[in-house]
Amino acid sequence: MAVEELLCGDTRRESSWRGPVITCLSINLPSTLPGVSIPNTSEACMRGVLEFLYCSLLTPSPGLEPMELIILANRLCLPRLVALTEQHAVDELLQLSAKGGDIDGQVLAYLELAQFHNAKQLSAWCLHHICTNYNSICRKFPKEMKVMSPDNQRHFEKQRWPPVWFLKEEDRYLRSQKEREREEEILRKQHTKRGWCFWKHPSSSPHVS
Repeated sequence: MAVEELLCGDTRRESSWRGPVITCLSINLPSTLPGVSIPNTSEACMRGVLEFLYCSLLTPSPGLEPMELIILANRLCLPRLVALTEQHAVDELLQLSAKGGDIDGQVLAYLELAQFHNAKQLSAWCLHHICTNYNSICRKFPKEMKVMSPDNQRHFEKQRWPPVWFLKEEDRYLRSQKEREREEEILRKQHTKRGWCFWKHPSSSPHVS
């Protein structure tokens, strides 16, 4: 499902959540407490949540970690914020890749966290990226690929590119090509040697008396 579809579908339902969430975060507190404690949450992440709750927007700040915000948004049952952050995470990865950066390690780090925290669109994008660049990623991150979940391993085997059958056919073709080139080289050498012999020992013309 596209990000835009999820955003439109959840707008009405999620708007009813913003009031209670804001109340829990800022109003319904004992008078002795200065605020709500949300462990393992950065200031940039909390700003992103508050901006969304009050304005229905996400304006990523420089220090914002997309996965951190996805985890918090999922904890607060804000699927539209999860979707917005997923789009931001993918945009960041694509921008980095366009500049020549290596995003494979970041994609691997995102995948299972995204799956665990209901970021379905981000996890689908990560799966697609890994399958499309399967051989390269396996060479660079063999340990990380081996410890992926069984479900992900099965997905990689089924969707990887190039697939195993293609690699086998390619190997067969390359071996056949080398054999043909070797045979042609042998024939060429034999032909050259025969021509050289004829040049060195020309047949004598018949003697006319």
